[in-house]
Formats: sequence, structure tokens, C-alpha cells
Amino acid sequence: MSFQRERNYFVFKTSDLVGFDAARYHLENTEKTIGLYRKLGGKAPLECLVIESDWPEYEPAWDEIQRRVEGRPTITDEEMGRWQDTIYKLACDLAPDAQIDGGGCDSGDPLDLTTDKIAQAFNYWDNLLFDTLKSVSHAKVEGSTFKAAAATITTLADENEKLQRQVTNLEEKLLSLLSEAERQ
Repeated sequence: MSFQRERNYFVFKTSDLVGFDAARYHLENTEKTIGLYRKLGGKAPLECLVIESDWPEYEPAWDEIQRRVEGRPTITDEEMGRWQDTIYKLACDLAPDAQIDGGGCDSGDPLDLTTDKIAQAFNYWDNLLFDTLKSVSHAKVEGSTFKAAAATITTLADENEKLQRQVTNLEEKLLSLLSEAERQ
């Protein structure tokens, strides 16, 4: 699909209407009337973001809109790479690389370094915690073996809480990114 910039809206900057009280009054009433017709027609109130052409965000915003209209990804390869690197580092902090994605093999899927790696890191920690709990249940109550196992469980529980906080923060960041991408 070919992209072409179109003028689909009338926009008046309020500071440009200073001294034109009659025109401003007419424009405000027209806006209210159109808003009422939209509501009666089952449409949501019209909310827009205006970016003036002399602002640095103007051309990048047009580029993002063009990407979306043409069906190209709205996130650049560079941005995706930064997200992948951050998520991969987080996953590696949680589990050895050999336990994630088959020892570092990448399928090429852009999301491969996100949800799959997080799930694999969680599975690694879940299995480690389960194995430790299982070894404690078989340990003798007396002696240092039980104390060492209890200390390990406490450490793992603390690490698991830390991991869950990190994943919650990451999920919030990912949801924010997805929400931002959907708005574009």
C-alpha cells in the first residue's frame, strides 16, 4: 500500500485565536456540536495529538505512521536489538546460558529473546528449587546436612523473590512498549 500524507483534520492553535473572540466562540460551538453528533452516532470523543512541523518529533512521527500503514514493523531493528539484549541479560542473570534456549541457539524469531527466555529462566529456577526441596526432604534432620539444605532453601527463596520482582518490572516495561506500539 502506498502511503500519502493527507489533511484529514482542521487544527487551530488556541494562542493564534487570541483577539478573535467571535471566531473562537464559533469554533468552540462547532466542536461541541460535532462532538454531540459523534456521541449520537456511537463514536468515542475525538482525541488527537498535534505535532507542529518545526518540532523534532514531527518527521519521526510521520515515519512511524508510514511504517504502520505499509505493514512494516513500527519498532526498528536497533530498538528490537536493545530490548533483546536487555532481556537476554536478565534471563542470563537468572539462569546459566546453557539452560536457556538450547545453550544460546537463536531461532531468529524477534520475540525469541523475550517471553521464551523468561519462561526458560523461570523453569530453571523452579526445577532448582524443587530439586533442593526434594533433597531436604531426604536429608537427615540431625547434623549439618539439614542446616546447609535449609540455608540453600532460604537463599533460593530470596533469589526467587528477587527474580519475580525483576520479571514483574520487565513485564511492566513490555506491556508499556506493547501499549505504545498499539497506539501508533
